[in-house]
Amino acid sequence: MSLFDKSKIAPTSIRVMRDYYILGERYFKNLLVTSLPDRFGLGMLSFYISDQNIKLFMVTEKSYMDIPKALRNELREKKQSYNKSKDDVVRERLAKDIDSLDAYIKDFVNSGDVSHNVLMVFSLGADTLDELNRLVKDLKSRLQVEGFSTVTLQFMQLELMKYTTPYFVEDALPKVLKESYGSVTTSTSVAGMYPYTFQSLKDPGGMLFGREKNQAGIVLWNPMLYKHDKERARIDNRLTGNSVVVGVSGSGKSTDMGLIIRHAIRQKMRIVWIDPEDRNMYLTRKYGGNFVKWGTRDSMINMFDLKPISTEEGEEVDRFDTELAMLNVISEFKEIMKLYKPTVNEDSLDIIGPVIIKMYKNKGIDFNTQFEYLGVKDYPILEDLNHQIDLEIEQLKDDESNQGIVHLYRDLQSKMLPMLTEHKYYFNGHTTIVMGENGSEILAFGSKQLYSVSVELRSAMNHLMFRFAWSLCLDPQVDSLFAVDEAHMMILEGLAAEQLAIFWRRARKYNNACLLGTQEPQDLASDVQVNGVSVSVHGKAIFNNSTYKIIKKLNKDGVESVSRLMTINDSQKQIIQDFDMGDALFCYGDRVMSVSVLATEKELREFETMG
Repeated sequence: MSLFDKSKIAPTSIRVMRDYYILGERYFKNLLVTSLPDRFGLGMLSFYISDQNIKLFMVTEKSYMDIPKALRNELREKKQSYNKSKDDVVRERLAKDIDSLDAYIKDFVNSGDVSHNVLMVFSLGADTLDELNRLVKDLKSRLQVEGFSTVTLQFMQLELMKYTTPYFVEDALPKVLKESYGSVTTSTSVAGMYPYTFQSLKDPGGMLFGREKNQAGIVLWNPMLYKHDKERARIDNRLTGNSVVVGVSGSGKSTDMGLIIRHAIRQKMRIVWIDPEDRNMYLTRKYGGNFVKWGTRDSMINMFDLKPISTEEGEEVDRFDTELAMLNVISEFKEIMKLYKPTVNEDSLDIIGPVIIKMYKNKGIDFNTQFEYLGVKDYPILEDLNHQIDLEIEQLKDDESNQGIVHLYRDLQSKMLPMLTEHKYYFNGHTTIVMGENGSEILAFGSKQLYSVSVELRSAMNHLMFRFAWSLCLDPQVDSLFAVDEAHMMILEGLAAEQLAIFWRRARKYNNACLLGTQEPQDLASDVQVNGVSVSVHGKAIFNNSTYKIIKKLNKDGVESVSRLMTINDSQKQIIQDFDMGDALFCYGDRVMSVSVLATEKELREFETMG
């Protein structure tokens, strides 16, 4: 073995320069931490030492400093600054600091915690001096953003290394430096800084979703754990398969959505997938599914099809109760009419129920019919309802006492007229959309076409699509996935938010997993009123009923919106804003970890084609 090889295993020389030293063939520089951030989360230092070129050394000694006294002095100064300041922004920041500091002092005193002086050194190594200087510059910037203060001790690099490294018995670091440098903090905070927070997730039957960001623990995730391992799901509080994915454009949100959907395809789940950007077309067709270009004359959903009954968990109702199914159709017709023509007369809608029931009866369908076995051609369509209204008018027109009802019928017909003429390809016909047309259980709706029509027409069409799509997920014998991507394009229109919140609450009952992706969490947290209810109420219901929350990179406004929908601390807020592409805060049940999502080259090519 040559001397060169030996020096890489056990360095044979140390050369000391002004602000760095050379150990073997490697260049090293030490950064001494002189102050810590005001706030930090558990395992904060893990973000730095996950880099193989960075080593962290810590020396702790018991401190006899009276921390509560020092903090009370700081608290007094902040209160004085608050009283003197005229700037509302500054006062608001100081008020938060005062509340936090006051609570910390009380907690410290009540717990009887011990204080420690912590001397912390980041040691960076590189193969060349230029590379070392670049690493040092990058690390200093990262540390500064987090709230650290650091200094490079010139002419004492080797002494600092000897003092913090346990291999040396003696060091030449001056005593005054040992006593002056370091940060006094509590034992609880010292424990919180401990960098080796190894986390992993290994669900049985799970997909490789990624790795824990800091220590690279594997993340094998099974969204349907609540069905496949009920005991573990109960312990982890993972009682649904519902997920939300939020992140700015370019954060990797579509990759996450794609990985979840590909896992559902491999598990042979029934998949109903809605995307207003039509990016679901490629993957759907590649795996033999049926892609529907919603809003064209080639796609039709008949609003008068009877659909299985969907109820909340705990309600036991026959899914094929024909009477309930008819009543649901009446309700759906009224909702569609109000979305399509907001000026429709409520009194006209109030009297249409019996007419719709007569229409069904004329088609041979009554409350005793087993609609489970009916085909799409067996149902009436919109023109049948128009004809039934004509029959009602004919019977009543000669009776003066019924002229008010006749007027209401004619008013409703006038509102329905465009649905039977220029919009007949949207509303007047039998359903042409089929699940499993090519033997595949994937049905995807691309609704990009609808963004060239009026909001009223689009809202009515989307409502019709949502109700039909959800009806395909109501067989508890078949595991299913209901997915909505780019939800921000729909959530503030019509009844979309309300409908999705209902689906999220009911999914578990039908062995379904709901998946929502959006780059605008502000919409889910919006105070816009729909039917007298704030959209944020439905947004919170979606988040509350999502066992899995994948929070990608967001801007400050996005983070604040998410904080209105779920609980995240200040440290997590900052982490989310600092994420790189592919990083995410992965919340599963009661647990949270930072992850780097992994995808194979094949998967990435597929997702790029989707985009």
